[in-house]
Amino acid sequence: MKTVRQDPTSPSFVQDPYPYYRLARAEGDFVFWQDYGMTAAVTHRAVDAVMRDPRFARVPLEGFSKAPDHLKAFAALEARSLLNLAPPEHTDLRAAVMRNMTTGRIKALAPQIETIAKSLIDAFPDASFDLMSSFCNALPVQAIAALLGVPISASTELLTWSRAMCALYRASPSANEEAEAETASCDFHHWVTSLLDEKQRAPGPDVLSDLAALECEGAITRADSISTAVLLLNAGHEATALALGNAFAILSDCNHRGPVGAELVEECLRIDPPLHLFIRWAQTDLELFGHKVAAGEQIACLLGSANHDAAMFQDPTHFDTERTLKANAAFGVGRHFCLGAGLARLEMQIGLTALFHPQAKVRITNSPRYADRYHFHGFDRIEVTRAG
Repeated sequence: MKTVRQDPTSPSFVQDPYPYYRLARAEGDFVFWQDYGMTAAVTHRAVDAVMRDPRFARVPLEGFSKAPDHLKAFAALEARSLLNLAPPEHTDLRAAVMRNMTTGRIKALAPQIETIAKSLIDAFPDASFDLMSSFCNALPVQAIAALLGVPISASTELLTWSRAMCALYRASPSANEEAEAETASCDFHHWVTSLLDEKQRAPGPDVLSDLAALECEGAITRADSISTAVLLLNAGHEATALALGNAFAILSDCNHRGPVGAELVEECLRIDPPLHLFIRWAQTDLELFGHKVAAGEQIACLLGSANHDAAMFQDPTHFDTERTLKANAAFGVGRHFCLGAGLARLEMQIGLTALFHPQAKVRITNSPRYADRYHFHGFDRIEVTRAG
């Protein structure tokens, strides 16, 4: 296995990691990424195999180390998250939650999402403004509010909490970010607890009511309900906001106008996904494609590399508006496939169609730069204006 070197904090790499991915794939399915000190799966088949293989898990063989005292509330929310559970607990909880996260339930949100998108666009100023804060961040969190069954007015607090908690998923958060995440975790816990109690008394056609009903049935616990609500908020907001921004920049570059369908959304997700690296831990000694993996070893699954693999996608660096719809790794695969992927795709179709409607007249004024971080790949700001 080839050892490769690439500083993940290098500005040139952060702005365009795809040339490095291409060189890494030329070395085989797996490389040893020295800067991370772990093996990386870089081809589509390797990423797909690792993420589907039940012999790999999202948690270390010995489990995660105990959280420090100053992050107890955050750790409590994470402890019952579907992201961190393994079978049979993961299987049972996901099955219970998915009973109500149906395709029909998601599609039924379309009129509300269309209304939200139109309202946000109607509020755009005539002067130059930031599309990320005015639309790409706002649309997903308001859609999550609709899904959970809470007033849209709660979205400001939801966004604040989500951003604070998601900061801990990035490398080396500061002491201030940790403190803000802990406060957000406490606030969110109290808020959701009160709402779940309310939904048990007066249920509605929403996910929080579904979770409250599952609690009453004994299918899940209160901790499961709260952690699932947190997951829907954090995963449903951060990745979708970045995906919206990335897709808007891509489609603007090719002067797209008109509706944005499922195939075009999928191609945007393929060519520039919002999440680039997931880690899996081997739970036993195993072998994949001739590569031996020891129990306890970490494997970095490079989703961005998998999506540019020529063995899976013809002419992968080309943004092909006519590309045949084919599943990509943007939202992961396997048992930890993103719970809110269907909602994210729907938001992208509706949101991008609204932005590229002739009446919206939204144009990029300055070429955006990706935020200075790896893993979460996208823009903090996209300066735009409404053309006359």
